[in-house]
Amino acid sequence: MAIRATPARRAGPVGWAAEPVVVLPLAVVVGLLAAWLGLASGADRTRVGVDLAVGWSFAGAAAVALARPPLRRAGALMAAVGLTLFIPYLELAQWSPAWTTGYLLEALWQALLVQLVLSYPAGRIWSRPALGVVAATYLATLGGQLASAFVVEDPRNLLLVQADAGFAELVYRAASALGLLVAVALVVLIIERLVRLRGVSLRTSLPLLVGAALAAPLTGVRLAANAAGDSAFYDQLATADQLITILVPLGFFGGLFWARLRHSAVSSLVVDLRSGGTETFRDRLARALGDPTLEVVYWLDGQRDYVDADGRPVVLPEPGERAVTQIVAGSAPVAALIHDRALLDDPDLVESVRATAGLVLENERLAAEVRAQLAEVRASRARIVEAADAERQRLERDLHDGAQQRLVALSLKLRLAQSQSHDPESAAALVQAQGDLEQALAELREFARGIHPTLLGEDGLDAAVEALARRASMPVEVEGSVGSRLPANVELAAYFFVSEALTNVAKHAGASVATVRLERVGGRLRVSVADDGVGGADASKGSGLGGLADRLAVIDGRLAVESRPGGGTTIVAEIPCGS
Repeated sequence: MAIRATPARRAGPVGWAAEPVVVLPLAVVVGLLAAWLGLASGADRTRVGVDLAVGWSFAGAAAVALARPPLRRAGALMAAVGLTLFIPYLELAQWSPAWTTGYLLEALWQALLVQLVLSYPAGRIWSRPALGVVAATYLATLGGQLASAFVVEDPRNLLLVQADAGFAELVYRAASALGLLVAVALVVLIIERLVRLRGVSLRTSLPLLVGAALAAPLTGVRLAANAAGDSAFYDQLATADQLITILVPLGFFGGLFWARLRHSAVSSLVVDLRSGGTETFRDRLARALGDPTLEVVYWLDGQRDYVDADGRPVVLPEPGERAVTQIVAGSAPVAALIHDRALLDDPDLVESVRATAGLVLENERLAAEVRAQLAEVRASRARIVEAADAERQRLERDLHDGAQQRLVALSLKLRLAQSQSHDPESAAALVQAQGDLEQALAELREFARGIHPTLLGEDGLDAAVEALARRASMPVEVEGSVGSRLPANVELAAYFFVSEALTNVAKHAGASVATVRLERVGGRLRVSVADDGVGGADASKGSGLGGLADRLAVIDGRLAVESRPGGGTTIVAEIPCGS
């Protein structure tokens, strides 16, 4: 048994610096150099410690993400955030190129962080609004720093054109105002994303996105203070604002832990499959994979197509929101799982489920094949019954329009001949012939009604059953009614049920009275025929009840017989008829 899954897009080259074995050591070296530079320049020890904790947390998360192919894009962004977070320490150097680089890129890590959040977990930005927010973030960080670099006075500034403190302050405030809008939009987009996500996608993204949503408001407050000109309050919040960013890598690790818990659910699947229980196989797989939308379909060699558990044909979805994981034995398809695309981010989980459930899937496939064959048998039997009913209707119409009309015409001719005859013997013979002809015509009409009752098609089941009761050879009471018209196949099946049941009562029951009851209960037509005869009826002994049961089964109806010797017989038919 092997697995073929719809592949996730490859993350593309991310460079040597984004390899798992390089990221963490590189971040440690860069962080230590930044810390040495900061402490040597008299920087706040607490702030240096916070920067090391946050930067190394992102680097650690990146190392783990980069080891997972579906998360390589996100891992590359995490690595970039962790490394660029130390760039501002270059502003403590006395070397002009280092200072200028540090100044221009001091907020780059914030833009990278916003891009990470709005593209997690696939590494592709979610939507056009999210793309706009990312672009605005890069404009507020890189654009603002570049614009102010031309006017900020510092002997190490290689880009200084003309010092202008007022213009620099204006640029700072504008960039902070734009950053505030970005923080608000970020929270809105995260909430919208979480509302839309379901199942595996939600579990994969929830911890990291919640961490980002909790961190963004404090950043917004800090930027609002700077935009309002309160630089002191802006500086006071700097350390706390930096520290709360650690919620993002912690959220990433929380998502991995959640995924590990789902892997443990796969282990329990083995026990579930052995112990049985009330849950369906599909429900157990959905619980193990954490995807309530999971569908399981089975391959039928005979049809060269997939069917669901009930044997109905299924068309596999086009690539998009849904993914298809095919399960094969050797080179032959067995089944397919239709699931959330987010499961492709954890192929080990899908593979564990496949390995655990492979044999059961094969058994389920065989069961689905049997159900598909049964469905075809039912459909074939339904077509046979429909063809028989159509032929009955044609015969009834031919008798009515052909032989019956000719007999009526002949009866009129005999009456005319009788009125014109003056010979008593001839007149008596004509009277006798007229009586025989009328008897034959009555029998033909009765026969035609038995083939396909015209009254049923014109006036419905209630009227047709009343007519059957009137023509019965014993007193028959009709109770209840069906009210409005029912589907033609339902009315026809119910009519023939009553007709056959009353015929059986007349032939075998020795009853003095029979009762027919019609009622609709919960979307089903319930028809019962009861008598006070000798009882002892048995559907298995060829009394005609077996044929009735077969006809009812075609339309998912059921037949029940209660018949005690000496206690009469009650035959009940229940037929689905809609609301």
